[in-house]
Amino acid sequence: MKKILISKLRGIGDAILMSPALEAIHQHYPKAEITLIVPKACSPLFFCHPGVTDVWEIEAKHSIFWPFRITSEFFDLYLDLNSTGRSRWIQKISIAKQRIADAHTHLTASKYTPRPNGVEWDLYCVRDKLHFPVSDIEQMRPKIYLWEEELAQAREYWKSRGIKNEHAVILGTGSTRPTKRWPAQYYAQLADLIRTRLGISVAFFAGTSDADKAFIQEMLLHLKKEAHPESDNIGKVIVDKVSNIRNYAALLATSYAYVGNDSGPKHLAIAVGTPTLTFFGPEDPLEWHPYPLGEHPIMYIPDLKCRTQDNGRWCNLSECTIERHKCMQDLQPEDAFKTFLGLRRAPGVHEKSIAQQGGEATRVIRAPELPAWK
Repeated sequence: MKKILISKLRGIGDAILMSPALEAIHQHYPKAEITLIVPKACSPLFFCHPGVTDVWEIEAKHSIFWPFRITSEFFDLYLDLNSTGRSRWIQKISIAKQRIADAHTHLTASKYTPRPNGVEWDLYCVRDKLHFPVSDIEQMRPKIYLWEEELAQAREYWKSRGIKNEHAVILGTGSTRPTKRWPAQYYAQLADLIRTRLGISVAFFAGTSDADKAFIQEMLLHLKKEAHPESDNIGKVIVDKVSNIRNYAALLATSYAYVGNDSGPKHLAIAVGTPTLTFFGPEDPLEWHPYPLGEHPIMYIPDLKCRTQDNGRWCNLSECTIERHKCMQDLQPEDAFKTFLGLRRAPGVHEKSIAQQGGEATRVIRAPELPAWK
């Protein structure tokens, strides 16, 4: 196997959950050139990933050049890790010697007991359809690799804001829909507890959507009501935006912890070795939190009857009126703070998440340039 094309055309969290499968494929075919096709937002995640030779960004619309680009490479294998309309289109035009697709459906899940989690979906596909052994699946965790200078930039950012020794907690308020978001006043109360009782600063990085920006503003209004006299013993509040996802990954890697909703940044924090506390509301954590709860605890209320989709595993509402959004409203800030106290942050980023400068890792992709902070 000399040339492999792999696609997973989903969101940031799904892309990160794919990384253990990439690691397994690279270990089995160490000399193979691996090309990824992922959405544009996900491509920077793999710039430094060992074994990945190239990353192609796919947009919402098909380019007229895609058929030529794919066929001209003469891939030995096309592996579609989550079959969608676009990936099936790629499979049709591909002339790869072997073409394998995996669909995350009830039918596929029925082959396994228990149901696969987000990491296991891809690893089971690699194991069962490529027919080579994948050991220690339960121990495999996502990893995103960073350059030392990216980490240095992040540390300089914290220092410029008056933060030293990774003494900041990133509070992740973003979500794909409103019902997956912990209430704004709860974030403000938790931020106040962390700042006043522990002296640790908190940072909020607003997303690009109007909904994310409005939520941050609402949270700041609640936090203003909790205002305290300025003191060296009270942590700071940082509100900012990040120019790209690699900068955000570096900030997470050099922070004390991530606390927030079940979203892409949660997976990103775990992938760079940072402790997390995640709020789960309408969705079951079984699939979307395949991590040790001792290191990455969650807050979740099981067995709510209002979760009616997929045999009671989740709820698809974007607005909850009848049940007063109790899956999130009943997760109290004081309880979140008690759980947060159990997190332990080891100094420095996880050593396995730093891209190595020599040896076989010199094959990794380098970002064209490191984006500067605004």
